Amino acid sequence: MSAKKKKYPPEEEAAFHEKQAAFEQLQQARANLTQAIADSDALRLERIAAEDKLNMAFAIMMEVRAQQAEIWRRFEQFRDQQIARINAIRQELALRRIEIADLEQRRNQKSTKNNRAFRTSLRKRQDDARALENQLTKLCDELRGRQHQAEIECDLPEIQAYRAAKEAFRLAKAKHEAASDMTKKFAAAVKSARTNFNKKESAYNALRAKRSIS
Repeated sequence: MSAKKKKYPPEEEAAFHEKQAAFEQLQQARANLTQAIADSDALRLERIAAEDKLNMAFAIMMEVRAQQAEIWRRFEQFRDQQIARINAIRQELALRRIEIADLEQRRNQKSTKNNRAFRTSLRKRQDDARALENQLTKLCDELRGRQHQAEIECDLPEIQAYRAAKEAFRLAKAKHEAASDMTKKFAAAVKSARTNFNKKESAYNALRAKRSIS
């Protein structure tokens, strides 16, 4: 004849199941924390490696700064010369336009209406103004082209490598910080789960003690 299963008061049974559920929650919280710590440690190592690469890339970049500065110095020298020429042509063009405006005002006067020399003079100044405008456009285009070329030449492979290393470190740092935050949350969850388990265990033990006394 099989032994009958011992029955406990309903309150004690409920308290036991609540204690067991709280224990399982505590175990899960501990497992989550353990995994979060492992993930954070791995990402911390990745962050350190990314920082080492960034420091190395920075040191190499600083070595080529002189080369970059020389490229830009040559461009600035050309730019200053070009701007001086552009300003001189603009002044000359402004004078031509004033002369043309003055001649056009006098064009319909009796003394100049049929004067071939007057028309020739006006046409020459108009041609000169167009030539100056074309020259001005060419000089401005040359300046923009040289600036673009200097910017390309200054973007050295070492500087590109530094920018890439900087971005890689930024991402590694962000991932590690996010993992650290997650670890803190899981640590808080373990603390909360432990408090809850201790509470449920105390309630269960109190009921057991009460039953034993009675």
